[in-house]
Amino acid sequence: MLKTLLILTIITLLASADRNQEIISGKLVVTDQDYSNLYEIFNSDFRDHENELYSLYPNVDRFEVFKTNVEQWRKHNSAPENKWTQGITRFADYSNEEFSEQYNLNGGLGAP
Repeated sequence: MLKTLLILTIITLLASADRNQEIISGKLVVTDQDYSNLYEIFNSDFRDHENELYSLYPNVDRFEVFKTNVEQWRKHNSAPENKWTQGITRFADYSNEEFSEQYNLNGGLGAP
């Protein structure tokens, strides 16, 4: 019985991982539950980097930023001319503006 339960759990986890990859690739229609599942993975795997950014933007809905980023990745990843893929990193809940500000990308070398 325990062996059967373990096998079913492993199969479920593998199927879930495949679905998540297909979501990020832009191949599947995304449901609200898919966003929640991906965000849960992000929080468990990458959200150990709590830093001052969150206190600088206390009213930002991190889940909404994450969803926006997932849609950008899906658009990028589904375009056949793109030779590299985008996906979840520790910055997945940063907006483009927050990331640029945090890492001084707007005022670095070559800036006007």
